Amino acid sequence: MELPFSLSGGTFPGYKSTGTDIPKGGRNQDSLMGVIGDGYIVIAVNDGCSGNPEQHLQSELGALAGSQIVCSVFADIIESGQPLWETVTDEIVDQLSLIAVALSHGRKERLEHVVRKYLMFTSVVAVIGPEETTIATVGDGYYAINGGDLKRIGPYPDNQPPYLGYLLYPNNYPRELLTFQKQVQLPTADLQSLIMGSDGLGEVAASANKRLPGKSSLVGSLTSLLDNPRFFRGGKNPENGALVPWLRGLNSSVSRIVFNPGNGKPDIEYSAPLIEDDYTCVLVKRTL
Repeated sequence: MELPFSLSGGTFPGYKSTGTDIPKGGRNQDSLMGVIGDGYIVIAVNDGCSGNPEQHLQSELGALAGSQIVCSVFADIIESGQPLWETVTDEIVDQLSLIAVALSHGRKERLEHVVRKYLMFTSVVAVIGPEETTIATVGDGYYAINGGDLKRIGPYPDNQPPYLGYLLYPNNYPRELLTFQKQVQLPTADLQSLIMGSDGLGEVAASANKRLPGKSSLVGSLTSLLDNPRFFRGGKNPENGALVPWLRGLNSSVSRIVFNPGNGKPDIEYSAPLIEDDYTCVLVKRTL
């Protein structure tokens, strides 16, 4: 059974990851993935730990691997018919443990180092089924349901959100936070639209009344994206990248020559990128 929703998404590095030279690209510690199955949709947005600026590549790899594992495990449990929320955290941690053991060559004294370097990420997950839709998180992020206000998950004390990686080695992080926390549940029949993303999406929302770099138009609200059909040309796949050109436009670095009517001479006008943190946005809207 195919669910009646179109999806779009994209992710782009913030200028803290790239400096001001955005066109050359940079390390993006966000990642997203979607799995479209028979009667279900699973979407995961992961954000790698950025506490150490020298570990951007490792955080990127961890977030990418994490989104693959998170989506795959959710999908496998749904298809198996097993209880989902009672088992999904343990199953994901088991898969992460296999990676950690492999990267540490089975040496316990290296395990914590490997986990902290590669496998620390937050996760925002949407599970859309024929009867029920759930948004669940481990760590921070954002979501909005049916055009409502953008809801923030977090922040956390000392800017230390929960990571599932904490379950892989001894530490004092509160265990009750190291599982998927259900943020909202609603009947799928009531779901008209969903916007979700990493913590960088908050910066995008806060820039709604700012001009796009090098343009006269404003960024606009996130909900306005749902009304633009060009973002949904990729159909069902949230990884289709249809949203990436718009996301890239937020962080363009533009210099142009403009005429100064005061002195009759040309001036150089510079437009700086807007978003500091890496940012990911996923759009879901009902088609029927």
